[in-house]
Amino acid sequence: MNVAILLHRQIFKNKDGSEGILYLISNDIELIETIYQKRWSVEVFHANIKLSTTLAKSPAKTKRTQSNHIFMPLLATVKLEYLSLKKDYQHLV
Repeated sequence: MNVAILLHRQIFKNKDGSEGILYLISNDIELIETIYQKRWSVEVFHANIKLSTTLAKSPAKTKRTQSNHIFMPLLATVKLEYLSLKKDYQHLV
């Protein structure tokens, strides 16, 4: 009896600079696809935050203006995500 097995290896960097490896092994292809679909929605959310905050180009110099520059786009991104879930609205990344 032959059973197809899916092996996925992910290499990542830890906070201390060391390298880690995550192995996922499963014979349930749908399970792996479900995991990656959920992960992809998180990646899209992070891309939206990065796009809306443009922290590298921030003109803010004081602690208060920097906090506002970070908080307001995050708030807007969360509200857009809420609306997209509520109304099944797709906004562009």
